[in-house]
Amino acid sequence: MIERAVHDAKAPPGPTPGGGHLATLEVLSRRIGIVANGFAAICCFGLGGIVAHSVFMRYVLNQPQTWADELSGYVMVLMVMLGVAEAFRRNDHIGIDLVTQKLGPRAKYFTDLWSTISVIIIAVVLLVSSIEMVEFSYSVGLISEGYVEVEMWIPQSAIPMGMSLLIIAAVNRLLQQLVAGPPTTISAR
Repeated sequence: MIERAVHDAKAPPGPTPGGGHLATLEVLSRRIGIVANGFAAICCFGLGGIVAHSVFMRYVLNQPQTWADELSGYVMVLMVMLGVAEAFRRNDHIGIDLVTQKLGPRAKYFTDLWSTISVIIIAVVLLVSSIEMVEFSYSVGLISEGYVEVEMWIPQSAIPMGMSLLIIAAVNRLLQQLVAGPPTTISAR
């Protein structure tokens, strides 16, 4: 018997099933993910710097920095939203595979397909609601109640940005899955 396996998201880059536009979408998704990860890494180092500064000022110089906690929260949300799409593209999200590991290749394919569709649906819902949130915050001039007093639409903008990136990565995976198709078993005579 010969089995055609579904391509794993962690497989090394190679020919994209379907070629052409799908290959372009894969390259675009990968490049956007690399750039977003670069900014997420900068946020990570920035967050570390903010926390280190806050700890130093609080415990060494006995001068607590009231703005540091609020700013750390904003930077952390931005960091997560920048990294969510690339983590999805690499298949690095936490997954529970107690059931799926016992499935056959064909059932696993359809389970993975449904999982990707679910990600797209949830990301679209979050994108729409977060855009509405940002628009509302902008229209009423909502300002944070903390010490930073930033207009809230600015840190909130990280959520629609992250969901947009996730939708691109998930649509890319869905198209790759659909083109690859379910595994088939062909018996050789």
